[in-house]
Amino acid sequence: MALETIKPADGSRVVRDDTHAVLFEQPPEVLKGLLNNLEFPLYYFLFIGKGTQSGTRLNLVGDAAEIVRVLRLLQLTLLGPVQTELQRWGTPPRGCSRSG
Repeated sequence: MALETIKPADGSRVVRDDTHAVLFEQPPEVLKGLLNNLEFPLYYFLFIGKGTQSGTRLNLVGDAAEIVRVLRLLQLTLLGPVQTELQRWGTPPRGCSRSG
């Protein structure tokens, strides 16, 4: 089992073998905190680590409330809000603009 070390950004290292990859030392100016911006490690997992192609899963570590918040943030930033959320937020229908 050979370990590979990858440097995705200054101050950050990914160490992986045939079955696992672990992100160490995430710099706040790049990733702004793993709990708030999981999309960067997610992009790494999907596009560089080819996680879905190999059938592996991305494991999130944290308490249940933190994981729910992270997944909600990912849903909003990657997929966008759903119609009911847009209505609840008072977003005008497509093609309309607010005056005033």
